[in-house]
Amino acid sequence: MVFIITKGGFVQIQAIAEIRKKFTANSVLFGCNHTVHNINQIMSVTPENDIFELSTLKAGGVGVVGKELPVALNEHGKMDVRNFGFYHAPNNEQGGIKVLVAPKELNINKLDEIKTLPASNFLSFPAGTSIKEIASGLATDENRIRYVLMNPPDTKGNCKFIRLEPTDVSGVIKRISEKTIAELKTIPYYVYKHINHNNPQIPISYFLHTPDLAKADKPYTYTVHGGSNFMDLYYSDANRALVDALPKFANGAEQFNPAAILNHCRPTYCTNVFAAEASQTNPFLRGLMFANIAHNYGPDYQGRTENPFEFAKYVMTQDDWNILTKHKNFPKLAGIEQKWHYASQEEKALAKAVFDPFLKNFIDQNGCYNITMTPISMKKLNPKNSKIVPVSHYNDWENANLNDMTGTHLTKAYNEAERTPVNNGIDISDAGYDKPKYFGDPSAGINKEIAVYNHAKHTSKNKVLPKMWYNMYNPKTDTVDKIVEARRNNKIGLLNKLGEIYERAELSKSRKELDRFFFPKDGWVLGGLKSYKKGDVLFGGWGRGDPQKGLHIAFEGLLKILEDKSIPKEIKLRMKLLIGGKWNDVSAGDYPKIQQAIFKINRLDNGIYEGQACYVNGYASNRLGSCFDFGVFSSRYETCGIAFAEGMKAGAPSLCTRTGVTASIIKNGVNGFVADEPFMLNGLSDDERVAKAAEDYKKMYLQAIEVYDNPDKYAKMCKEAIDTPTEWHLNSASNKPFDKDGRIIEDAPGKTSVQAYKEDVIEYGKPRNTEPLKKLTGEFGQIAEEMPQPAIPKERNIIQETTNIINENTTVLKKTKWGRIAFGIGAGAAAAGIYIYLKNKKKTVSKIAAPAGLPQTKNFLK
Repeated sequence: MVFIITKGGFVQIQAIAEIRKKFTANSVLFGCNHTVHNINQIMSVTPENDIFELSTLKAGGVGVVGKELPVALNEHGKMDVRNFGFYHAPNNEQGGIKVLVAPKELNINKLDEIKTLPASNFLSFPAGTSIKEIASGLATDENRIRYVLMNPPDTKGNCKFIRLEPTDVSGVIKRISEKTIAELKTIPYYVYKHINHNNPQIPISYFLHTPDLAKADKPYTYTVHGGSNFMDLYYSDANRALVDALPKFANGAEQFNPAAILNHCRPTYCTNVFAAEASQTNPFLRGLMFANIAHNYGPDYQGRTENPFEFAKYVMTQDDWNILTKHKNFPKLAGIEQKWHYASQEEKALAKAVFDPFLKNFIDQNGCYNITMTPISMKKLNPKNSKIVPVSHYNDWENANLNDMTGTHLTKAYNEAERTPVNNGIDISDAGYDKPKYFGDPSAGINKEIAVYNHAKHTSKNKVLPKMWYNMYNPKTDTVDKIVEARRNNKIGLLNKLGEIYERAELSKSRKELDRFFFPKDGWVLGGLKSYKKGDVLFGGWGRGDPQKGLHIAFEGLLKILEDKSIPKEIKLRMKLLIGGKWNDVSAGDYPKIQQAIFKINRLDNGIYEGQACYVNGYASNRLGSCFDFGVFSSRYETCGIAFAEGMKAGAPSLCTRTGVTASIIKNGVNGFVADEPFMLNGLSDDERVAKAAEDYKKMYLQAIEVYDNPDKYAKMCKEAIDTPTEWHLNSASNKPFDKDGRIIEDAPGKTSVQAYKEDVIEYGKPRNTEPLKKLTGEFGQIAEEMPQPAIPKERNIIQETTNIINENTTVLKKTKWGRIAFGIGAGAAAAGIYIYLKNKKKTVSKIAAPAGLPQTKNFLK
């Protein structure tokens, strides 16, 4: 055995000789340096990870998988899976590393037990600055300084954080400058490490720091400090750095030499490009298995652009750049790049003639350069070292059959590449329904009684505790009768509190109190819910404000019931619906449709149904599932989907669209309800699909009320929902393939997610291909004839230039999900509006790029 001493203590590792001896049959040997990839080690590369409970690492469902998959593979697969993420920080304009300067009275050895400290205790320093240098500059003790990853300040000015340690992994990478293809940019990177010594279940996690990535507040931030809109490029920096860092992980103090890399979502897909190119000359990178997990192939998540200069920077190496600079048209190309948005058609054709042969494997069927083509092309060119992993069997079937949404751009290429679908596991054992836990922000009114209870509990043993409206229960251990009773009381308590505030708000014509019940400062409520009446059935759901989630469909389904004269009024009056999700842009997407549906509900039949529909625009906690009788999750499409399962595990049977993993997990009428047909696969327009889905939800609402009115049947359904095996190591029954018609192959052997990842994805125990990988990039094209370069007019007509931009991009924009809506307005009027907007010195141009010399925005297809 070999022991390495680190600041965190003694870390026991196996000597290289022992690793070789133990894993020779399952490891990969290379050339003269005999590099060994440890088949038991896996790197999980993800832009977000919920395991740390930090908003700087959290944005959506990928964070749940980033949290649970490594834990499941480590605990139940007996692997050594470590996280690899990207360092983001709030209020970090210079892109430094955040450090904690601990208060003198703080016991630094208890730091892992402390969750928050005042924002004034956190400072930024250039990455790579040592603790000794920082302490010397601050004239303080080194023991008070720690590197950290942190949240923005909360409403009380405190920051949540985790502690980081430096590693010996660092370096520099070079790529083309954001400003021009005529120059390279040198970028330093450092890798920091998190080890939670109090919770060994949390995997060792590494965070890569580059100055540009560190300026972003959180994952998927596409405008960072200084107005930069190059986040896709900055994520490609991380992937370049990873290629450089892998040998340093293996040969340095970390002794981490993974044989497989799990790439989660778009920011990680370029890893394959650079790993493949480096494999041509770097034998260390041969034999690796790249598994690209297809969390969401929807059009809003693909990473598309029509600008070849922009995309080439994601995938070009320094060697590629050296070749390009010798191209006879390089001077012209550099000039065209600077005026791309108002370049002539001849100039754009010249650029495409040079770049398209080089980028051909990244061009989707709509002619866009598409980051999500990377894993598809990687699989086609390097099938023995690459996997495409859809996160549910049904989602794989959907993607293969879509004729729009995902299919508009990728269906043909997707079908041509072999896939290895695996249903994600879902484990919410830490939801804590048996604990008085916050429903979101502790400062929100919904938490007041719980906060008082906690304060009293921890300050006085003899003090009489105030009665909470929230009733605790444990779905795993309590009897179904106790669970149903607790959930019923939670519904009554929540409705009575909401009703009391809503009725006051209606009298005072002020809704601020209702807004603050859910949100301490940001967020507001549409509609409202009246107090509980015997027989009320509360339906509810949560999700991000995103067209994918189809949140308005739940309200449309309720409206159809209320409009139906054949349904008894006493049934209608029993139904209440609460949905939550934050919309950043309330003028677009489905938010106006939610407003309209609630308006119609409140005005229907002289307002008799007012107070039965409520939408909270802001963060809605999944703990609300312990208050709903039924969950409602009306997504247009999903990959795996987590929210519906969170509701089920809380004891709320879910009403769902037939999409993603719902088709595998929900047994209609047994543990929930699922629509009869898929939302996307019927060739209808979106409006027609929404109307059809609303009818599906009308049917499911009525079925749910029928079940609720039979106490024994409802209790059984709640119990079935809770007991449905969704955990990564238990879900073999719902992890079966689908046939060509979208039906489960019931007699197929099911594998748990842990089994499937170990056996089918990383191919544990199978020999690896150690040949050099094929490059995904091609050769630069040549120009047969010289193209004239028109002179730029001295006097520029901004309105005409902007009109030209709109006209040029109309065809592509009309193909986007919401683009068709915008074209009721004439281009001339739009151009005039943009001119006024620019004249008023605004920084953006409504997602359409401005001419050179004016403020730029991100390409509208991103």
